[in-house]
Amino acid sequence: MDVLSDYSINLSSAVIQLEVLYQYKTYLSVLTGHPTHSQNERLVEKAINYAKEKLWCCENPYLITPVESVIDISHNSKLCSNENQHYKRLPFVTCCATFSSSNKGANNRGDYSQIHIVWFQDHFALPIADDVLNDIRAIDWSGVATPCYF
Repeated sequence: MDVLSDYSINLSSAVIQLEVLYQYKTYLSVLTGHPTHSQNERLVEKAINYAKEKLWCCENPYLITPVESVIDISHNSKLCSNENQHYKRLPFVTCCATFSSSNKGANNRGDYSQIHIVWFQDHFALPIADDVLNDIRAIDWSGVATPCYF
């Protein structure tokens, strides 16, 4: 069984199929320290650029904005040198995927449509995390999806 080709999501305006999925550990390139909001912003930008590089014809991926979790390190006074420093982490896994649908894209053009999505979750997919699935289901497919032609 090909897991990817059997992975469909029902939206209000379309049924979409997972076509391609790339994943990596979000903090794989971080050598030391604790994550901060500014570092996380750079990692989100890195994920968008990774999607543009890896996903075919991906110019502007759709980002599901990740939720940062506060890291409590108050138990370690050596790490708390700056009381105003708040450490926040992104979910542990970065995911970049292409979804397609037999529905036409924006302006009712094309033979089919697709969208490239970047999201973050705490475990490797599949399955896609429930909160992310809810965000994917909320996408206005006909307004966002790119029309494609055979």
